[in-house]
Amino acid sequence: MSFARLFGRLGGLVAAAVGAFVAYYGLLVGSATVPRGLDALLVGEINVFVVVGLAGAVVALVGLALVAGRGRSWAITVGTLLVAVAALGLVLYAFSPLVVVIAGVVGLLLFFSGASLNGPRGDAT
Repeated sequence: MSFARLFGRLGGLVAAAVGAFVAYYGLLVGSATVPRGLDALLVGEINVFVVVGLAGAVVALVGLALVAGRGRSWAITVGTLLVAVAALGLVLYAFSPLVVVIAGVVGLLLFFSGASLNGPRGDAT
């Protein structure tokens, strides 16, 4: 296995861990004024926790696909979307700077990890 594929899979593992962490806190942890994301989703409501939790679940699934060596186009798409959301959040100052930086870093990690996979031929030259 080449170093590019190895680092791509490790990047996918890190992105999957961050996505699982965000999904956990988005869907299973609530606040004093807003119910848990999962409870709101079961009732049919959409709140911030639901959106963040589902986005974290998507990032976790894409990261796991990268670890398995698949999902190159999904990783590039989701990574680009995360970078665009981070840039928009930076311009509009809609989120805290820490959230913007983390979303941007995870987006770049997914983008470059997906780009490092060689496609269906694997390590063929």
